[in-house]
Amino acid sequence: GDFNFERCCIDANEPQPDPLVTEVAAYPDCMVQGVVLRHEGEHAIFADLSLFGHAGCFLNDCKLTDKFQAVDPGICARACA
Repeated sequence: GDFNFERCCIDANEPQPDPLVTEVAAYPDCMVQGVVLRHEGEHAIFADLSLFGHAGCFLNDCKLTDKFQAVDPGICARACA
């Protein structure tokens, strides 16, 4: 079809949702990598994740971070539960 504003551009003022999971599967097939959980669609959710990981945290501070490196996918599941 023809290209027009509605088909090729987005409204920068309108928040765009993160991609959502459309199907739910049993663990471990339910995992989705690369998804950022955001508060009100804008800001990352920061928490103390030092019980789950000690590397890969925001500014190397796992006590206030939105990410961490997990040695096993099950650790991510526990952090998100």
